[in-house]
Amino acid sequence: TGGDGGSISITNGGSGGINIQSTTNIAVAPTTSGVGGSVTLNAGSGVLTIPVSAGVATSTIEASAIGAGNKNGGSITLSGTGVNVTGGVALNLKANAVGTGNGGTISVTSAGAANDINVANVAGGIVISATGGSGASAAGNGGTVSLNAGRDVIVQPGQLLAGPQGTNGNGANYNLTA
Repeated sequence: TGGDGGSISITNGGSGGINIQSTTNIAVAPTTSGVGGSVTLNAGSGVLTIPVSAGVATSTIEASAIGAGNKNGGSITLSGTGVNVTGGVALNLKANAVGTGNGGTISVTSAGAANDINVANVAGGIVISATGGSGASAAGNGGTVSLNAGRDVIVQPGQLLAGPQGTNGNGANYNLTA
């Protein structure tokens, strides 16, 4: 039993932005077994604000596959003139595969000229994982991560993971643009 992850898409076509009240309301991973779901939060020409606090459920947007078998990770897309993570911890974005599934896709765009993307396990940072396969699996390609900032993309070692986890699999695709 089980089923694939769901889909959430919120788009503001104007300049008002999007202010998420809690990441506990953003869950698209399957409950028992299935491929990862899809999250799109597009603030248009406004700012996307995401509050986080200590605890995995309140600091994570999850679109990972779950269960036995070979399941692909899902997708997470966050965009706006700014992507602001507020609170005392980092925002975790996860679109991981299981078995010999392929890693998912994570895209973050903070397009304003004065806006950075900070991939770091610090307050206001983002930790990204879109890995393929599972430990010791025979296959599973790495995922795709695209980061587009109006100013700087800063990456702390070990906080941007998208490679294959098994014994075989193609590497990740990283697209970093500032």
